Amino acid sequence: MKGVCTIFIFMVLTYPVYIRANSMHMHQRRGVSCPKGCQCQPAYLSHTLMARWFDREQNLRATLCVLQQETHIQKLFDEIPLATEMLTILQAPDAPNSTITESMLSRLPKLQGIDFQGSGQNPYKLNLGPCAFRQLHSLQYISLQKVNFMGNKVFDGLKTVEVLQISECDIEVLSWRLLAELSSLQEIALVRNGISFLEDFAFYGTPDLKRLSLSHNNIMTLQAEALVGLLKLEVLDLSNNNLDRISGVSFPPLPHLQWLELKHNPIEVIFPNCFQFLNGTYRLSLGHAEKSIHLIKFSFRGLENLIYLHIPNVNNDILLEHMFYGLNSLTHLTLEGRITAIGDRAFVGAHRRLERLSLHKCKLIRIARDAFHGLHLLISLDLSSNKLRGISRHSFENLERLRELILNDNMLHILPNEVFLLPQLRSLRLDSNSWNCTCGMASWSEDVTTRVRRVLSNPCPLGNQKANCMGFESAYVVDPRVTPRCDYPPQIRGRTVYEAIRHHLDCYKRNE
Repeated sequence: MKGVCTIFIFMVLTYPVYIRANSMHMHQRRGVSCPKGCQCQPAYLSHTLMARWFDREQNLRATLCVLQQETHIQKLFDEIPLATEMLTILQAPDAPNSTITESMLSRLPKLQGIDFQGSGQNPYKLNLGPCAFRQLHSLQYISLQKVNFMGNKVFDGLKTVEVLQISECDIEVLSWRLLAELSSLQEIALVRNGISFLEDFAFYGTPDLKRLSLSHNNIMTLQAEALVGLLKLEVLDLSNNNLDRISGVSFPPLPHLQWLELKHNPIEVIFPNCFQFLNGTYRLSLGHAEKSIHLIKFSFRGLENLIYLHIPNVNNDILLEHMFYGLNSLTHLTLEGRITAIGDRAFVGAHRRLERLSLHKCKLIRIARDAFHGLHLLISLDLSSNKLRGISRHSFENLERLRELILNDNMLHILPNEVFLLPQLRSLRLDSNSWNCTCGMASWSEDVTTRVRRVLSNPCPLGNQKANCMGFESAYVVDPRVTPRCDYPPQIRGRTVYEAIRHHLDCYKRNE
Protein backbone atom coordinates (compact mmCIF):
# COMPACT_ATOMS: atom_id res chain seq x y z
CA MET A 1 0.00 0.00 0.00
CA LYS A 2 2.87 2.38 0.79
CA GLY A 3 4.32 1.97 -2.70
CA VAL A 4 0.94 2.60 -4.29
CA CYS A 5 0.48 5.76 -2.22
CA THR A 6 3.90 7.05 -3.33
CA ILE A 7 3.04 6.51 -6.99
CA PHE A 8 -0.23 8.40 -6.70
CA ILE A 9 1.33 11.31 -4.81
CA PHE A 10 3.71 11.64 -7.74
CA MET A 11 0.75 11.52 -10.12
CA VAL A 12 -1.03 14.28 -8.20
CA LEU A 13 1.98 16.56 -8.68
CA THR A 14 2.58 15.77 -12.35
CA TYR A 15 -0.82 15.09 -13.89
CA PRO A 16 -2.15 18.69 -14.02
CA VAL A 17 0.56 19.86 -16.43
CA TYR A 18 0.32 16.71 -18.53
CA ILE A 19 -3.47 16.79 -18.78
CA ARG A 20 -3.73 20.47 -19.66
CA ALA A 21 -1.25 19.94 -22.50
CA ASN A 22 -2.48 16.65 -23.92
CA SER A 23 -5.99 15.65 -22.86
CA MET A 24 -7.97 17.76 -25.35
CA HIS A 25 -5.99 16.58 -28.38
CA MET A 26 -6.03 12.93 -27.24
CA HIS A 27 -9.77 12.76 -26.59
CA GLN A 28 -10.74 14.62 -29.76
CA ARG A 29 -8.60 12.19 -31.74
CA ARG A 30 -10.24 9.19 -30.09
CA GLY A 31 -13.69 10.65 -30.25
CA VAL A 32 -14.23 10.27 -26.47
CA SER A 33 -16.26 12.80 -24.48
CA CYS A 34 -14.24 13.58 -21.34
CA PRO A 35 -14.14 16.48 -18.86
CA LYS A 36 -11.23 18.89 -18.81
CA GLY A 37 -8.51 17.62 -16.47
CA CYS A 38 -9.49 13.95 -16.94
CA GLN A 39 -8.44 10.93 -18.93
CA CYS A 40 -11.16 8.60 -20.21
CA GLN A 41 -9.97 5.42 -21.85
CA PRO A 42 -10.35 1.64 -21.68
CA ALA A 43 -8.14 -0.19 -19.19
CA TYR A 44 -7.71 -3.86 -18.42
CA LEU A 45 -8.69 -4.89 -14.92
CA SER A 46 -5.18 -6.33 -14.50
CA HIS A 47 -3.79 -2.78 -14.93
CA THR A 48 -5.86 -1.28 -12.10
CA LEU A 49 -5.74 -1.48 -8.30
CA MET A 50 -8.62 -3.96 -8.47
CA ALA A 51 -6.41 -6.63 -10.04
CA ARG A 52 -5.16 -7.92 -6.67
CA TRP A 53 -8.63 -8.94 -5.53
CA PHE A 54 -10.50 -9.90 -8.72
CA ASP A 55 -8.86 -12.73 -10.64
CA ARG A 56 -10.29 -12.17 -14.08
CA GLU A 57 -9.31 -10.38 -17.28
CA GLN A 58 -11.80 -7.65 -18.13
CA ASN A 59 -11.74 -4.47 -20.15
CA LEU A 60 -13.07 -1.57 -18.05
CA ARG A 61 -14.06 1.95 -19.06
CA ALA A 62 -11.77 3.95 -16.80
CA THR A 63 -11.83 7.66 -15.95
CA LEU A 64 -9.06 9.43 -14.05
CA CYS A 65 -9.52 13.04 -12.97
CA VAL A 66 -7.31 15.47 -11.06
CA LEU A 67 -9.07 18.08 -8.94
CA GLN A 68 -7.19 21.34 -9.49
CA GLN A 69 -7.53 24.92 -8.28
CA GLU A 70 -9.98 25.85 -11.03
CA THR A 71 -12.01 22.61 -10.91
CA HIS A 72 -15.75 22.89 -10.23
CA ILE A 73 -16.58 19.46 -8.85
CA GLN A 74 -20.30 19.47 -9.70
CA LYS A 75 -19.55 20.38 -13.31
CA LEU A 76 -16.83 17.73 -13.43
CA PHE A 77 -19.20 14.97 -12.34
CA ASP A 78 -21.85 16.18 -14.78
CA GLU A 79 -19.40 15.58 -17.63
CA ILE A 80 -17.89 12.23 -16.60
CA PRO A 81 -18.99 9.58 -19.15
CA LEU A 82 -22.04 7.67 -17.95
CA ALA A 83 -20.48 4.36 -18.97
CA THR A 84 -17.48 4.78 -16.58
CA GLU A 85 -16.74 1.57 -14.66
CA MET A 86 -13.52 2.54 -12.83
CA LEU A 87 -13.30 6.08 -11.42
CA THR A 88 -10.13 7.58 -9.93
CA ILE A 89 -10.18 11.06 -8.36
CA LEU A 90 -6.86 12.63 -7.32
CA GLN A 91 -6.85 15.96 -5.50
CA ALA A 92 -3.97 18.29 -6.31
CA PRO A 93 -2.36 20.18 -3.39
CA ASP A 94 -3.76 23.54 -4.57
CA ALA A 95 -7.32 22.28 -5.04
CA PRO A 96 -10.10 23.80 -2.90
CA ASN A 97 -12.34 21.92 -0.49
CA SER A 98 -14.65 19.59 -2.40
CA THR A 99 -17.54 17.35 -1.38
CA ILE A 100 -18.64 14.27 -3.32
CA THR A 101 -22.33 13.60 -2.79
CA GLU A 102 -24.83 10.86 -3.51
CA SER A 103 -26.38 12.85 -6.35
CA MET A 104 -23.01 13.20 -8.11
CA LEU A 105 -22.25 9.50 -8.02
CA SER A 106 -25.79 8.32 -8.75
CA ARG A 107 -25.45 9.32 -12.41
CA LEU A 108 -22.66 6.72 -12.82
CA PRO A 109 -24.60 3.49 -12.21
CA LYS A 110 -22.07 1.22 -13.93
CA LEU A 111 -19.22 1.94 -11.51
CA GLN A 112 -17.42 -1.20 -10.31
CA GLY A 113 -14.39 0.43 -8.73
CA ILE A 114 -13.66 3.75 -7.01
CA ASP A 115 -10.35 5.26 -5.89
CA PHE A 116 -10.54 8.68 -4.20
CA GLN A 117 -7.37 10.32 -2.87
CA GLY A 118 -7.48 13.66 -1.12
CA SER A 119 -4.54 15.93 -0.32
CA GLY A 120 -3.13 18.14 2.39
CA GLN A 121 -2.98 17.73 6.13
CA ASN A 122 -5.89 16.85 8.38
CA PRO A 123 -8.55 18.20 8.09
CA TYR A 124 -8.39 17.07 4.49
CA LYS A 125 -9.97 18.92 1.61
CA LEU A 126 -11.93 16.05 0.06
CA ASN A 127 -15.22 15.13 1.74
CA LEU A 128 -17.70 12.28 1.31
CA GLY A 129 -21.32 13.02 1.97
CA PRO A 130 -23.83 10.71 3.72
CA CYS A 131 -24.93 7.66 1.71
CA ALA A 132 -22.60 8.79 -1.10
CA PHE A 133 -22.46 5.34 -2.73
CA ARG A 134 -26.04 4.23 -2.12
CA GLN A 135 -27.15 4.23 -5.79
CA LEU A 136 -24.12 2.27 -7.08
CA HIS A 137 -25.50 -1.26 -7.26
CA SER A 138 -22.56 -2.65 -9.31
CA LEU A 139 -19.79 -1.30 -7.07
CA GLN A 140 -17.33 -3.96 -5.86
CA TYR A 141 -14.15 -2.07 -4.89
CA ILE A 142 -13.60 1.15 -2.90
CA SER A 143 -10.26 2.76 -1.99
CA LEU A 144 -10.24 6.00 0.01
CA GLN A 145 -7.20 7.97 1.18
CA LYS A 146 -7.11 11.30 3.03
CA VAL A 147 -10.88 11.72 2.84
CA ASN A 148 -13.23 13.17 5.47
CA PHE A 149 -16.43 11.23 6.20
CA MET A 150 -19.51 13.35 6.82
CA GLY A 151 -21.10 11.10 9.44
CA ASN A 152 -21.23 7.34 9.94
CA LYS A 153 -23.56 6.57 7.03
CA VAL A 154 -21.14 7.02 4.13
CA PHE A 155 -21.42 3.35 3.14
CA ASP A 156 -25.13 2.81 3.73
CA GLY A 157 -26.86 0.78 1.04
CA LEU A 158 -23.72 -0.91 -0.30
CA LYS A 159 -24.76 -4.54 -0.69
CA THR A 160 -22.31 -5.49 -3.48
CA VAL A 161 -18.92 -4.12 -2.35
CA GLU A 162 -16.37 -6.87 -1.74
CA VAL A 163 -13.20 -4.87 -1.02
CA LEU A 164 -12.88 -1.70 1.07
CA GLN A 165 -9.59 0.13 1.67
CA ILE A 166 -9.45 3.21 3.91
CA SER A 167 -6.16 4.89 4.83
CA GLU A 168 -5.23 8.18 6.51
CA CYS A 169 -8.88 9.12 7.00
CA ASP A 170 -8.75 9.99 10.73
CA ILE A 171 -11.16 7.47 12.26
CA GLU A 172 -10.38 7.68 15.97
CA VAL A 173 -13.27 5.44 17.06
CA LEU A 174 -14.46 2.68 14.74
CA SER A 175 -18.23 2.57 15.15
CA TRP A 176 -20.38 -0.38 14.14
CA ARG A 177 -22.55 2.10 12.19
CA LEU A 178 -19.79 2.80 9.66
CA LEU A 179 -19.75 -0.76 8.28
CA ALA A 180 -23.26 -1.82 9.28
CA GLU A 181 -24.61 -2.58 5.77
CA LEU A 182 -21.55 -3.99 3.97
CA SER A 183 -22.88 -7.54 3.98
CA SER A 184 -20.86 -8.72 0.92
CA LEU A 185 -17.45 -7.52 2.08
CA GLN A 186 -14.59 -10.02 1.71
CA GLU A 187 -11.70 -7.74 2.67
CA ILE A 188 -11.29 -4.56 4.73
CA ALA A 189 -8.03 -2.64 5.14
CA LEU A 190 -8.26 0.18 7.70
CA VAL A 191 -4.63 1.29 7.76
CA ARG A 192 -3.08 4.45 9.25
CA ASN A 193 -6.38 5.95 10.33
CA GLY A 194 -5.48 6.78 13.94
CA ILE A 195 -7.98 4.24 15.27
CA SER A 196 -7.59 3.97 19.04
CA PHE A 197 -10.81 2.19 19.98
CA LEU A 198 -13.05 -0.47 18.44
CA GLU A 199 -16.67 -0.30 19.49
CA ASP A 200 -18.50 -3.49 20.43
CA PHE A 201 -19.79 -5.37 17.36
CA ALA A 202 -17.74 -3.10 15.08
CA PHE A 203 -17.78 -5.68 12.27
CA TYR A 204 -21.12 -7.33 12.93
CA GLY A 205 -22.49 -6.01 9.62
CA THR A 206 -19.79 -7.85 7.61
CA PRO A 207 -20.52 -11.54 8.28
CA ASP A 208 -18.70 -12.82 5.15
CA LEU A 209 -15.45 -10.98 5.87
CA LYS A 210 -12.33 -13.09 5.21
CA ARG A 211 -9.44 -10.60 5.52
CA LEU A 212 -9.20 -7.72 7.99
CA SER A 213 -6.24 -5.35 8.41
CA LEU A 214 -6.14 -2.82 11.24
CA SER A 215 -2.39 -2.25 11.06
CA HIS A 216 -0.57 1.03 11.77
CA ASN A 217 -3.19 2.46 14.11
CA ASN A 218 -3.19 3.31 17.85
CA ILE A 219 -5.28 0.44 19.24
CA MET A 220 -4.29 -0.08 22.89
CA THR A 221 -6.84 -2.64 24.08
CA LEU A 222 -8.61 -5.47 22.31
CA GLN A 223 -11.91 -6.82 23.56
CA ALA A 224 -13.58 -9.91 22.12
CA GLU A 225 -16.87 -8.03 21.66
CA ALA A 226 -15.30 -5.87 18.94
CA LEU A 227 -14.66 -8.89 16.70
CA VAL A 228 -17.83 -10.84 17.41
CA GLY A 229 -19.51 -12.32 14.34
CA LEU A 230 -16.42 -12.78 12.13
CA LEU A 231 -16.99 -16.52 11.80
CA LYS A 232 -15.48 -16.65 8.27
CA LEU A 233 -12.41 -14.51 8.97
CA GLU A 234 -9.17 -16.06 7.66
CA VAL A 235 -6.57 -13.27 8.10
CA LEU A 236 -6.40 -10.72 10.92
CA ASP A 237 -3.60 -8.12 10.86
CA LEU A 238 -3.21 -6.08 14.06
CA SER A 239 0.45 -5.25 13.54
CA ASN A 240 1.95 -1.85 14.38
CA ASN A 241 -0.51 -0.86 17.10
CA ASN A 242 -0.08 -0.20 20.84
CA LEU A 243 -1.39 -3.44 22.31
CA ASP A 244 0.55 -4.20 25.49
CA ARG A 245 -1.25 -7.37 26.55
CA ILE A 246 -3.28 -10.24 25.19
CA SER A 247 -5.64 -12.03 27.56
CA GLY A 248 -8.45 -14.55 27.60
CA VAL A 249 -10.99 -11.84 26.74
CA SER A 250 -9.16 -10.50 23.66
CA PHE A 251 -10.52 -12.84 21.00
CA PRO A 252 -13.99 -14.29 20.40
CA PRO A 253 -14.41 -17.62 18.58
CA LEU A 254 -12.82 -17.20 15.14
CA PRO A 255 -13.04 -20.77 13.85
CA HIS A 256 -11.60 -20.11 10.36
CA LEU A 257 -8.81 -17.70 11.31
CA GLN A 258 -5.62 -18.94 9.64
CA TRP A 259 -3.18 -16.05 10.03
CA LEU A 260 -2.92 -13.73 13.06
CA GLU A 261 -0.40 -10.88 12.83
CA LEU A 262 0.48 -9.14 16.10
CA LYS A 263 4.05 -8.04 15.44
CA HIS A 264 5.25 -4.51 16.31
CA ASN A 265 2.97 -4.27 19.34
CA PRO A 266 4.54 -3.61 22.78
CA ILE A 267 3.08 -6.83 24.22
CA GLU A 268 4.91 -7.72 27.45
CA VAL A 269 3.02 -10.79 28.65
CA ILE A 270 0.90 -13.41 26.92
CA PHE A 271 -1.52 -14.66 29.52
CA PRO A 272 -2.67 -18.31 29.56
CA ASN A 273 -5.72 -19.23 27.47
CA CYS A 274 -5.76 -16.01 25.45
CA PHE A 275 -5.81 -18.03 22.20
CA GLN A 276 -8.31 -20.61 23.40
CA PHE A 277 -10.84 -19.82 20.64
CA LEU A 278 -8.33 -19.75 17.77
CA ASN A 279 -7.91 -23.47 17.21
CA GLY A 280 -7.88 -23.07 13.41
CA THR A 281 -4.99 -20.58 13.31
CA TYR A 282 -1.82 -21.86 11.68
CA ARG A 283 0.41 -18.76 11.48
CA LEU A 284 1.22 -16.30 14.29
CA SER A 285 3.77 -13.50 14.57
CA LEU A 286 4.04 -11.25 17.60
CA GLY A 287 6.51 -9.06 19.44
CA HIS A 288 8.22 -5.69 19.18
CA ALA A 289 11.87 -4.86 18.56
CA GLU A 290 11.94 -2.39 21.49
CA LYS A 291 9.59 -4.16 23.92
CA SER A 292 10.34 -7.69 25.07
CA ILE A 293 7.84 -10.48 25.75
CA HIS A 294 8.05 -12.74 28.78
CA LEU A 295 6.85 -16.27 28.06
CA ILE A 296 5.00 -18.18 30.76
CA LYS A 297 3.55 -21.67 30.88
CA PHE A 298 0.44 -22.45 28.83
CA SER A 299 0.52 -19.12 26.97
CA PHE A 300 -0.22 -20.82 23.64
CA ARG A 301 -2.86 -23.30 24.77
CA GLY A 302 -5.64 -23.52 22.18
CA LEU A 303 -3.43 -23.08 19.11
CA GLU A 304 -3.56 -26.77 18.34
CA ASN A 305 -3.29 -26.24 14.55
CA LEU A 306 -0.57 -23.58 14.62
CA ILE A 307 2.20 -24.33 12.11
CA TYR A 308 4.35 -21.18 12.26
CA LEU A 309 5.29 -19.11 15.33
CA HIS A 310 7.72 -16.18 15.33
CA ILE A 311 8.57 -14.07 18.41
CA PRO A 312 11.37 -11.55 17.72
CA ASN A 313 12.07 -10.24 21.25
CA VAL A 314 11.70 -12.85 23.99
CA ASN A 315 12.96 -12.02 27.49
CA ASN A 316 13.34 -15.18 29.61
CA ASP A 317 16.14 -16.39 31.82
CA ILE A 318 15.25 -19.93 30.85
CA LEU A 319 12.82 -21.82 28.62
CA LEU A 320 10.92 -24.40 30.63
CA GLU A 321 8.65 -27.33 29.96
CA HIS A 322 5.00 -26.43 29.14
CA MET A 323 5.82 -22.98 27.76
CA PHE A 324 4.84 -24.32 24.33
CA TYR A 325 2.15 -26.63 25.62
CA GLY A 326 -0.60 -27.47 23.14
CA LEU A 327 1.24 -26.59 19.92
CA ASN A 328 0.59 -30.04 18.53
CA SER A 329 0.95 -29.08 14.85
CA LEU A 330 3.86 -26.64 15.07
CA THR A 331 6.53 -27.15 12.38
CA HIS A 332 8.38 -23.78 12.47
CA LEU A 333 9.43 -21.98 15.66
CA THR A 334 11.62 -18.85 15.58
CA LEU A 335 12.68 -17.08 18.78
CA GLU A 336 15.00 -14.08 19.19
CA GLY A 337 15.85 -11.78 22.08
CA ARG A 338 17.29 -12.83 25.45
CA ILE A 339 17.08 -16.48 26.46
CA THR A 340 19.97 -17.32 28.76
CA ALA A 341 19.33 -21.04 29.05
CA ILE A 342 17.22 -23.86 27.61
CA GLY A 343 15.98 -26.21 30.30
CA ASP A 344 15.25 -29.92 30.10
CA ARG A 345 12.27 -30.86 27.89
CA ALA A 346 11.74 -27.18 27.04
CA PHE A 347 9.89 -27.89 23.80
CA VAL A 348 7.60 -30.65 25.00
CA GLY A 349 4.14 -29.70 23.78
CA ALA A 350 5.51 -28.48 20.46
CA HIS A 351 7.59 -31.59 19.82
CA ARG A 352 5.28 -33.77 17.77
CA ARG A 353 5.81 -32.16 14.35
CA LEU A 354 8.48 -29.49 14.86
CA GLU A 355 10.83 -29.43 11.85
CA ARG A 356 12.64 -26.09 12.08
CA LEU A 357 13.75 -24.46 15.33
CA SER A 358 15.67 -21.19 15.39
CA LEU A 359 17.14 -19.50 18.48
CA HIS A 360 19.36 -17.08 16.57
CA LYS A 361 20.74 -14.08 18.52
CA CYS A 362 19.25 -15.09 21.86
CA LYS A 363 22.32 -14.48 24.08
CA LEU A 364 22.13 -18.18 24.88
CA ILE A 365 24.78 -19.45 27.34
CA ARG A 366 23.65 -22.88 28.45
CA ILE A 367 21.76 -25.81 26.96
CA ALA A 368 20.54 -28.57 29.28
CA ARG A 369 21.38 -32.15 28.43
CA ASP A 370 17.76 -33.02 27.62
CA ALA A 371 16.76 -29.65 26.17
CA PHE A 372 15.61 -31.03 22.82
CA HIS A 373 13.75 -34.04 24.17
CA GLY A 374 11.13 -35.44 21.84
CA LEU A 375 12.11 -33.50 18.69
CA HIS A 376 12.33 -36.62 16.56
CA LEU A 377 11.21 -34.85 13.34
CA LEU A 378 13.52 -31.84 13.66
CA ILE A 379 15.50 -31.24 10.44
CA SER A 380 16.99 -27.79 11.13
CA LEU A 381 18.33 -26.31 14.39
CA ASP A 382 19.77 -22.79 14.40
CA LEU A 383 21.75 -21.79 17.50
CA SER A 384 23.92 -19.22 15.77
CA SER A 385 25.08 -15.84 17.10
CA ASN A 386 24.83 -16.77 20.77
CA LYS A 387 27.31 -17.09 23.67
CA LEU A 388 27.67 -20.85 23.85
CA ARG A 389 31.03 -21.99 25.25
CA GLY A 390 30.31 -25.69 25.42
CA ILE A 391 27.78 -28.31 24.39
CA SER A 392 27.06 -31.66 26.03
CA ARG A 393 27.71 -34.73 23.91
CA HIS A 394 24.15 -35.81 24.72
CA SER A 395 22.39 -32.59 23.63
CA PHE A 396 21.66 -33.70 20.08
CA GLU A 397 21.69 -37.48 20.39
CA ASN A 398 17.93 -37.99 19.84
CA LEU A 399 17.69 -35.78 16.75
CA GLU A 400 17.71 -38.67 14.29
CA ARG A 401 16.43 -36.64 11.32
CA LEU A 402 18.53 -33.50 11.82
CA ARG A 403 20.03 -32.37 8.51
CA GLU A 404 21.17 -28.87 9.40
CA LEU A 405 22.83 -27.74 12.64
CA ILE A 406 23.92 -24.09 12.78
CA LEU A 407 26.44 -23.25 15.52
CA ASN A 408 28.43 -20.48 13.89
CA ASP A 409 29.26 -17.20 15.65
CA ASN A 410 29.42 -18.56 19.19
CA MET A 411 32.28 -18.94 21.69
CA LEU A 412 32.93 -22.66 21.22
CA HIS A 413 36.47 -24.00 21.37
CA ILE A 414 35.72 -27.75 21.53
CA LEU A 415 32.91 -29.89 20.13
CA PRO A 416 31.94 -33.46 21.02
CA ASN A 417 32.67 -35.79 18.10
CA GLU A 418 29.29 -37.44 18.69
CA VAL A 419 27.71 -34.55 16.79
CA PHE A 420 29.15 -35.97 13.56
CA LEU A 421 27.38 -39.29 14.19
CA LEU A 422 23.93 -37.82 13.53
CA PRO A 423 22.73 -40.14 10.74
CA GLN A 424 21.21 -37.54 8.35
CA LEU A 425 23.43 -34.53 9.02
CA ARG A 426 24.16 -32.66 5.77
CA SER A 427 25.31 -29.24 7.00
CA LEU A 428 27.08 -28.24 10.23
CA ARG A 429 27.99 -24.56 10.53
CA LEU A 430 30.97 -24.13 12.86
CA ASP A 431 32.62 -20.98 11.50
CA SER A 432 33.26 -17.89 13.63
CA ASN A 433 34.09 -19.79 16.83
CA SER A 434 37.27 -19.91 18.91
CA TRP A 435 38.42 -23.41 17.95
CA ASN A 436 41.34 -24.97 19.77
CA CYS A 437 42.66 -27.17 17.00
CA THR A 438 43.91 -30.62 18.06
CA CYS A 439 44.24 -34.03 16.49
CA GLY A 440 40.93 -34.87 18.14
CA MET A 441 39.33 -33.05 15.22
CA ALA A 442 40.64 -35.60 12.73
CA SER A 443 37.23 -37.26 12.71
CA TRP A 444 35.49 -34.03 11.66
CA SER A 445 33.79 -34.17 8.27
CA GLU A 446 35.02 -31.47 5.93
CA ASP A 447 32.16 -32.20 3.54
CA VAL A 448 29.53 -31.51 6.22
CA THR A 449 31.14 -28.39 7.72
CA THR A 450 31.60 -26.63 4.38
CA ARG A 451 28.02 -27.06 3.13
CA VAL A 452 25.18 -24.58 3.56
CA ARG A 453 21.52 -24.81 2.71
CA ARG A 454 20.33 -22.69 -0.19
CA VAL A 455 16.63 -22.07 -0.84
CA LEU A 456 15.79 -22.81 -4.46
CA SER A 457 12.25 -21.42 -4.47
CA ASN A 458 10.22 -19.07 -2.32
CA PRO A 459 7.51 -20.22 0.10
CA CYS A 460 4.13 -20.57 -1.57
CA PRO A 461 1.67 -17.67 -1.25
CA LEU A 462 -0.90 -17.47 1.49
CA GLY A 463 -3.74 -18.36 -0.86
CA ASN A 464 -2.50 -21.93 -1.25
CA GLN A 465 -3.60 -24.81 0.92
CA LYS A 466 -2.07 -24.52 4.37
CA ALA A 467 -0.53 -28.00 4.16
CA ASN A 468 1.75 -26.78 1.36
CA CYS A 469 2.09 -23.15 2.32
CA MET A 470 5.23 -23.55 4.44
CA GLY A 471 7.02 -25.78 1.96
CA PHE A 472 9.99 -24.79 -0.20
CA GLU A 473 12.77 -26.54 -2.05
CA SER A 474 16.38 -26.33 -0.89
CA ALA A 475 19.78 -27.87 -1.55
CA TYR A 476 23.04 -28.22 0.40
CA VAL A 477 25.93 -26.67 -1.54
CA VAL A 478 29.65 -26.26 -0.82
CA ASP A 479 30.71 -22.80 0.37
CA PRO A 480 34.42 -22.58 1.34
CA ARG A 481 33.78 -19.34 3.25
CA VAL A 482 32.14 -21.23 6.12
CA THR A 483 35.07 -23.59 6.72
CA PRO A 484 35.87 -23.54 10.49
CA ARG A 485 39.24 -21.97 11.40
CA CYS A 486 41.62 -22.31 14.32
CA ASP A 487 42.00 -19.71 17.03
CA TYR A 488 44.46 -21.77 19.07
CA PRO A 489 47.34 -22.61 19.18
CA PRO A 490 48.53 -19.10 18.26
CA GLN A 491 51.01 -20.30 15.61
CA ILE A 492 48.20 -21.63 13.38
CA ARG A 493 45.57 -19.02 14.12
CA GLY A 494 43.49 -18.32 11.03
CA ARG A 495 44.24 -21.66 9.39
CA THR A 496 41.32 -23.92 8.56
CA VAL A 497 40.81 -26.90 10.85
CA TYR A 498 41.61 -29.23 7.97
CA GLU A 499 44.82 -27.43 7.01
CA ALA A 500 45.92 -27.68 10.63
CA ILE A 501 45.21 -31.42 10.82
CA ARG A 502 46.95 -32.25 7.53
CA HIS A 503 49.94 -29.93 7.55
CA HIS A 504 50.59 -28.40 10.97
CA LEU A 505 49.64 -30.82 13.74
CA ASP A 506 51.21 -34.00 12.27
CA CYS A 507 48.10 -35.94 13.27
CA TYR A 508 48.55 -38.67 10.65
CA LYS A 509 52.25 -39.22 11.44
CA ARG A 510 51.40 -39.80 15.09
CA ASN A 511 49.07 -42.61 14.13
CA GLU A 512 51.66 -44.42 12.02
